[in-house]
Amino acid sequence: MEATILGKEFTIRNKTFRNRIVMAPMGTGMAWASGEVSPQMLAYYQARARGGAGLIIVEFTCVDTPRGRASPHQLGIDRPEYQAGLHQLCSAIKAFGARVFIQLHHAGRQTSLDITRGRQPLAPSAISCRVMKTLPREMDLADIAYIKKQFFWAAASAVRAGFDGIELHAAHGYLLNQFLSPHTNHRNDEYGGSNKNRTALLTEIIKAIREAHPTLIIGVRYNGSDFIPGGIDPEMAQEIAVYLEEAGADILHISSGMYESGKTSVEPPTFGPGWKTYLARGIKEKINIPVISGGMIKTPSQAARVIKRGESDFIFIGRGLLADPDWALKALLSRARDIRPCITCNHCINSLFRNQKISCTVNPLLGLEGADFPRLKSRNIKINIVGGGPGGMQAAHSLFQAGAQVTLFEQKNQLGGTLNLASIPPGKKHIADFTEYMIAKTKKTGVKLLLHREFTMEDIRQNPADAIIIATGARPVLPAWTQAMPSSKLFTPEHILQEKNPPYGENIIIIGGGSSGCELADYLLDFKNSVTLVEKEKSLARDLAGVMRQDLLSRIRSKGVMTKTDSWVVEANGHHIIISRKGTELSPVREALKYDRIITACGYAPDHSLYQQVKAMLPLTFLIGDAREARGIREALLEADTVAKTIIHWFNQC
Repeated sequence: MEATILGKEFTIRNKTFRNRIVMAPMGTGMAWASGEVSPQMLAYYQARARGGAGLIIVEFTCVDTPRGRASPHQLGIDRPEYQAGLHQLCSAIKAFGARVFIQLHHAGRQTSLDITRGRQPLAPSAISCRVMKTLPREMDLADIAYIKKQFFWAAASAVRAGFDGIELHAAHGYLLNQFLSPHTNHRNDEYGGSNKNRTALLTEIIKAIREAHPTLIIGVRYNGSDFIPGGIDPEMAQEIAVYLEEAGADILHISSGMYESGKTSVEPPTFGPGWKTYLARGIKEKINIPVISGGMIKTPSQAARVIKRGESDFIFIGRGLLADPDWALKALLSRARDIRPCITCNHCINSLFRNQKISCTVNPLLGLEGADFPRLKSRNIKINIVGGGPGGMQAAHSLFQAGAQVTLFEQKNQLGGTLNLASIPPGKKHIADFTEYMIAKTKKTGVKLLLHREFTMEDIRQNPADAIIIATGARPVLPAWTQAMPSSKLFTPEHILQEKNPPYGENIIIIGGGSSGCELADYLLDFKNSVTLVEKEKSLARDLAGVMRQDLLSRIRSKGVMTKTDSWVVEANGHHIIISRKGTELSPVREALKYDRIITACGYAPDHSLYQQVKAMLPLTFLIGDAREARGIREALLEADTVAKTIIHWFNQC
């Protein structure tokens, strides 16, 4: 059923779309610093077009370089030197049968002087974004005429490059959204005041492009709600839709939020699938042109339901296509279980906020699409892998596909390692989807699985291999003061999360206020426990960023967590711990805290003992993931893939 609904064709301006799946425009940071298309970007988009999407909307592309940029490595379209690369990109995507739009964008006030190279940003009103904090210059009529010309010429460049359509970016707090929203537009002229006046700049751009390019598909992405006081609300958005259709828009792409609204623009994992499609439904009821909607859509069945209910004509997939470029193809072939799931960790967007190229926790090959994975020349190469967590499983996949004979040892009776526990706290359920995917993929291969089997030195003789990979993870760090505590009251996060009956109604102190400690507090607070977090830094969850940190901290605060920051344990016994807090420089404050149990969330340390023993007997021994250094899922997967390539290269040279 899902494949039939999603695979149905749709025609706009005599251009037929092969299915209803749209790749959402997402910044990649892959353009050259000049704004030109790079080979890496070309390969990235080719992979998604080859993966079956019906429409690829190329990422936000600046129409006013450098003043209109939101990112230092943003694609550009307003200079002649950009044309060749854009034509190549468009042709490469079309070669795989996908339709292709390019999103035309101006940052307005949502940028900074280092990105605009010192040029003051433009905005409808001189109001700073609370996030970016750069004061913009209020645009006069000459500025408005200039911006209209920039969008017009950008559309002409898109036509010359061969794009099927353009999408005007009027969402997420950027310049065109700043004109639409009463939160940011305080003008008293023909471009401010009423809803129609605030829409005037956008409708004038549409009319000018439509008159010059009658066959070009014109799309608009705008907010069904700004989700901010005084901003666009659903009723306003419905009225705006009517104006856009009258001006000549062919398709509306409904999104929400801006930098200041936080979680409603790039959602954390606590938001449900398709949570904002109701915004598109209300708009669709007012117009006759098609609508694109989505947001947190994880599975083909979720996507199909939105279309079947009449809420949208197309479904956009964003982060899901970063995790698996073949998302659409697998959906259309009814292979939903083979889709590598996005875990909504927002590593992708956070990498862009750090001015890095986009990367993905669960897909280590994002950004490396042009590189072929090598194969072994000999099929007699035997590899033993110790540890069935994410790194061990990824290494097994890569080496088996390359032609190796792989045996995977796991001392527990199931694969997954710490992923099995990481999915238990609130907001982490998507990790379970990824764990299930990885386990299923491992079992589908011809990898020999030895579960509930601890690897020993005897296995080197009984199960000889040409190389061994150690992926046994890390162990919790226990501070020195824990030695004075009774073991019956001292726990690690793993102890708690693997209990069938979690603590209930207890007084619990968690030592360590990083993301691990905060997530554990979030979990324990749901069982009527009194939870205190003790953290030596000034703030909690410093290892998280953006909306993920905001979402987690707001949850635990709303549940009543108690916090002791700038604090550390100096003494412990069976009933109290003594913490020291920063008071004056010469007089720190000491405090005794009662507890029923103590949980240490003080990080993890790798255990190299097995690696050193094995390497002494077999030089071709490799260490990956947390067994090498305690980090995250992405590092484990990336190292697994890299080590697999290294092993293949070495044996192919022999």
